Amino acid sequence: MTWSGIEPTTTRSQIRRTNHSATLPPAAAVTVCIIAAAAVVVLVVVVVVVVVVVVVVVVVVVVVVVVLVVVAVVVVVVVVVVIAVLVVVVVIVVVILHRA
Repeated sequence: MTWSGIEPTTTRSQIRRTNHSATLPPAAAVTVCIIAAAAVVVLVVVVVVVVVVVVVVVVVVVVVVVVLVVVAVVVVVVVVVVIAVLVVVVVIVVVILHRA
C-alpha cells in the first residue's frame, strides 16, 4: 500500500523489463540505420534529379526566349527594309511620271 491507499499496479521489475524490451537488438538497430541511410540517399538523389530538371527547363525556356527575340528583330529589320525599298520605288516612279 502506498500513502494514498492505492496499490501500485506496476512494479519496479516490470518497469525495468519494459524499458529493457523497448531497446532494439543490435541487428535491428543496424537494419534501422541501413534503412535510414538508404532513405537519405534516395532523398538526395530525388533532390538532385529535381534540381537538374528545373535547371534544364530554365535553360530551354531561356533559349526559346532568345530565339524568339532574334526572330522578332529579324522580322522587324526585314519589314523596315521592305518599306524603305517600297518608298524608294514609289519616289522613283513619281519622279519619272512627273517628268513625263
